[in-house]
Amino acid sequence: MKRFLSRPFSFSWYNGQKGVIILLEQLQVEDFKRVLEIFDSAKLKLKNDGVDQWQTGYPNIENLWADVKSGVGYVWQEEGLILGYGALIFGQEPSYQQIKGAWQTKETPYATIHRFCIITGVAPLTSDTFLQALSDLARQNQAQSVRIDTHDQNIRMQHLLERSHFQSCGEIILHDTGEARLAFEKLI
Repeated sequence: MKRFLSRPFSFSWYNGQKGVIILLEQLQVEDFKRVLEIFDSAKLKLKNDGVDQWQTGYPNIENLWADVKSGVGYVWQEEGLILGYGALIFGQEPSYQQIKGAWQTKETPYATIHRFCIITGVAPLTSDTFLQALSDLARQNQAQSVRIDTHDQNIRMQHLLERSHFQSCGEIILHDTGEARLAFEKLI
């Protein structure tokens, strides 16, 4: 689905190296079908990698409804085609209140990225750039850092976070499932 629509939030720039227009836009209901395809693509990639993360139904359409209602969902587009999705949430994340290890920041405002994924088959630079765009948006909204977590077997995501200058901070327990996750933070 290619399109160029006006949105409540839209940030665009021209990537001269690739010769394409890139957009970071707020999630809209009309994006759900494509984002669900991206979720399915990510779930299959994780399954094929032997990672049980996202194999029990999460993320799903209910998460998208909640994200659009609260205004935290963002789509990543190149040339009008949605290639990725991420939720950027400001405020305290309940799962991050206790950590085996230590966050880089203590009481400073931070943003959390959840449900970050890119459609299978795009270049790694796309996910790097999307993650940086979300970090830039967090900084523009007065966050001092960005936090994110991932499964200990999700090596692809761990490499992306390392390339993007996130620091490993320890292990957290998800408040809703009780599962352990590796925790990362980037000062912005």
